[in-house]
Amino acid sequence: MRPGNRNKIPRYCCEEYHDVKWHKATNGYSQENFIANFQFGKVYRGIFKGEEVIVKKYEEDNGVLPGDNHSRVVDEFRFLEQYVTEDPHPNIAKAVGCSAEGTMAIVHELKALDTLHNLLVNDGLSWPQRIKVALGIASALQFMHCVQAPFTAPYLVRNICAAHIMLDEDYSPVLYDFSMISGGILTDKRDLVNQYVIGNHGYVDPVSARTGTWSEKCDVFSFGVLLLELISGKVYTEEDHNCGTPFIYEWAWSEYKQQKRKWGNPKFTLVNKIFESDKLFYSRDGRELTKLAMKCVEYDPLKRPTMKQIVRYLLNLQIVPNHRNYLGIERELYAHQANPPRKILPGFAKLMLKRSDFQHMCSYLSRKYRLLHSPKGFRAQIRGKSLKRCPRHFSQFIRGKQSLLNKQRSRNFSKAEEYNMIQAFSYEKLSMLTNGWDYQFGKMFRGELDGKFVTVKTWDIPPKVRVRQFETETRLRDEIVLLHQYPKFKSHPNLVKLIGYCHEGERLGVVYDLNPVDTVYNLLPKDSFTWLLRIKVALGFAFLLEFLHSSDPTRLPFLVRNIDAAHIMVDQNGLPKLLDFGMFTGGILPDRRYYRHQFLHYLPFGYMDWSNYTDGTGLGAVESDVFGYGIVLFCLITKYFYMDKRYDGKSLHISDWVEREYKAKSLSTGSSRSKCSFVHPSLEVERGFCGCDGLELTKLATQCVDLDPSVRPTVRQVIKQLCKLHVVRNYADELGINEMLL
Repeated sequence: MRPGNRNKIPRYCCEEYHDVKWHKATNGYSQENFIANFQFGKVYRGIFKGEEVIVKKYEEDNGVLPGDNHSRVVDEFRFLEQYVTEDPHPNIAKAVGCSAEGTMAIVHELKALDTLHNLLVNDGLSWPQRIKVALGIASALQFMHCVQAPFTAPYLVRNICAAHIMLDEDYSPVLYDFSMISGGILTDKRDLVNQYVIGNHGYVDPVSARTGTWSEKCDVFSFGVLLLELISGKVYTEEDHNCGTPFIYEWAWSEYKQQKRKWGNPKFTLVNKIFESDKLFYSRDGRELTKLAMKCVEYDPLKRPTMKQIVRYLLNLQIVPNHRNYLGIERELYAHQANPPRKILPGFAKLMLKRSDFQHMCSYLSRKYRLLHSPKGFRAQIRGKSLKRCPRHFSQFIRGKQSLLNKQRSRNFSKAEEYNMIQAFSYEKLSMLTNGWDYQFGKMFRGELDGKFVTVKTWDIPPKVRVRQFETETRLRDEIVLLHQYPKFKSHPNLVKLIGYCHEGERLGVVYDLNPVDTVYNLLPKDSFTWLLRIKVALGFAFLLEFLHSSDPTRLPFLVRNIDAAHIMVDQNGLPKLLDFGMFTGGILPDRRYYRHQFLHYLPFGYMDWSNYTDGTGLGAVESDVFGYGIVLFCLITKYFYMDKRYDGKSLHISDWVEREYKAKSLSTGSSRSKCSFVHPSLEVERGFCGCDGLELTKLATQCVDLDPSVRPTVRQVIKQLCKLHVVRNYADELGINEMLL
């Protein structure tokens, strides 16, 4: 195994090769094999294993930050492996290899004719070929936008343009660039700010460019621009952009307004006169395509059609019935586009579908297609009582909330330009910030940047710990996404603020705008960590968990999964700050609850919710976060370090420890279980302490760590109990309750 193996593509993502392979396949990336530019590099023809391929070579320019292209290669390959390689769509390029070291590249199996952009510039497509392109791309986008399951975000391409579509020898269109892909098994990037939008001039939805948020309707807008180019013969080039020429959609709306004023717009069309002489051209098709394109480039995203409606619209063109084979209709429309098989559930988890899920899936299929091509033995039609039983609440919820969601997004995210771009630091610079890694606590370092105290965190995986390839890089990328690009996290008072990061090969780190006192774990035995400060930490962290578990009802809740006193920092104002996101899942992140072994490697035995492992699944849930919170609460009130690092057959689990303590308290005081307090004697004499608070906190912590998850309180119930404490009512201002409730 050669050095740097942790940067390799995971084995399940096709094959990784050294970049020398692609250099040889393209004859040294020769100019003769050059096809075109794409958003982040160049595309070349090549020969690999005797087959024609295209090699997409990434380049580090145009303001690309360190590690960004690496992340794009990983995301693109994960998408292609999970949903294309095993179950290919004819209009999505099949990947056969890549390189993630040295020159980054992705290789697709494709006999390329040229990019759509080049063919449009050279006027090299007939009218039927243009219809074929529109149908093929619409079919591919419909396939990607299909929601796989409740709470799963649709795949968004986000950089659709003619240069990112390759035509093969049969003039069939193939999407080959997914470097901006979002959703599905990848991070949901719809609401992230500061995303790379350079390039693709004239294709980007102006609403998205202004607000910094994305949706399926952004892909629809780009498709509308593409359709305008196909029917009008106009192409927007780099020269047009440099000269300030209006975009295609701006020209289209100008033409529409002029013709409407002049003729009343009875038969408005933007079809180039040259195409009207084609024997397969129908004037009605020209008008319908113009109408469709104008709907797609509507400024208001809510007025744009869905890709499903667009495909149906295109299939109703007059040219389609008599030329289905030539247009590739049979080849490009599949029933399984509605619900491609999910391959992310391992083993028996595939059997965990509820009956309602199956009914919803079948109902979705029956509503989506009038004619289904189904495997033998499967009855596709769903009628009558069966259809009535199929739940429709998901789609109704989405439709009913769409307007509200968009209004809220425009309020919250309309000023994306206010967010400063993240800084990229070298590893040497990180060392200088911290005086050569002095003042270390754990894997955290105190430092100073531009006269301001900061905290530096580095990832240094011990050799004995086995991690998935790309796992550490993924953790870094998750932190950047959550703390720098996700607006809800940027403004939360109990989450650290990210200043910058380092990505130099395997040297990874982040810089937080945080002047810490210390971690909760280190502060536990200290007298300076007063009773009021402990209550403030307990309250603040409970409010943070409540925010994570309920911040967005349309997505799965964020789960921390590795709550630990060592992962909570206390700042100079006594506020708790969560600074470890290595086990985060849910929300805008992919659902990683099924990575059982990943969970076991990183969670101390004492903090482990054993109920997750009794059935062998290792799934995390909100109840597991409550369990971890209960242990932290015990630590705060007892000054006890409960940190058994691994299960060795002798270590006490928290449930056993609680029982032992109850027995000891009962024997020493003669009190019943309900009258036992675990509060450390030194804390009972401090300002703000009340004996009844000690009893209530002990009872609350015990409920949180109950072995039966069903009897644990929710975080909201935890907060209600905390707010009833005498210390909270009497010292509300000092504890900052009003700020927490905002």
